[in-house]
Amino acid sequence: MPTFRRLDVELVALLRKKIQLDIIFSSVPVAYN
Repeated sequence: MPTFRRLDVELVALLRKKIQLDIIFSSVPVAYN
């Protein structure tokens, strides 16, 4: 089932992007909130 595998890869990529954004936003002053 290649489709499931592809979905998994995309999910992991999305998760990595989200973590990167979280790190960036946590290093930015809270003035953004």
